Amino acid sequence: MHDERFYVPRALTELSSRKVLTSEWLDGKPIDTFGPSSGYSQEGRDSLGSLLMELTLKELFELRFMQTDPNFSNFFFDGKILSLLDFGAARGYSKGFVDNYLRMVYACAERDREGVLHYSQKLGFLTGDESKNMLEAHVQASFTVGEPFQSDEPYNFKEKQVAGRTARYGHELAHSRLTPPPVEAYSLHRRLSGAFLMCVRLEASVRGRSLLQRIYDQYEFGQETSKNDQQEAV
Repeated sequence: MHDERFYVPRALTELSSRKVLTSEWLDGKPIDTFGPSSGYSQEGRDSLGSLLMELTLKELFELRFMQTDPNFSNFFFDGKILSLLDFGAARGYSKGFVDNYLRMVYACAERDREGVLHYSQKLGFLTGDESKNMLEAHVQASFTVGEPFQSDEPYNFKEKQVAGRTARYGHELAHSRLTPPPVEAYSLHRRLSGAFLMCVRLEASVRGRSLLQRIYDQYEFGQETSKNDQQEAV
């Protein structure tokens, strides 16, 4: 991915060792310092939130390689460029997994109940034998998380409180689940929830539909795979 809006600092191999990694200096500040109290404009915060969400989608669906630690200080911003730091938690995802995950995310954005259930089973979130209450909780939680991508109207992350509204399904999801989520989900969802939280901290409004639609329209899908097929080497 070559995009001048994003930057990864160059490693200085001549100053590094097996235990110490030295990189070039970065200008900027942690992303959370650009919240409302900073005096940074609403337009600027909306733009920064959009940049962060676009980066998150690009990492997963274009690179299939994601920095999964959403610590605020791992994202530096200088007013123009968003820079990434600390890749200790970076990991890759298989083509089969990403294909089906994008299909599921798009189903969430479309509020496509059957699509959510179908691809959730393909990915290994569901077995197909769950109770009606469990399936309903899973679908509604998925629709809630997919809200930022359901419309291109500005989505205010602080006002919508996605995390709190999703939590209402937590008891059913925790006690009625028949299978653990796929292993990829733990790191991936940590990053996605972190990106949502950063937008809350910025009080940013983001037009998410166009970001997802562009990714979806340009994506080259392979054939559908099952959970076991998705676990090939990355």
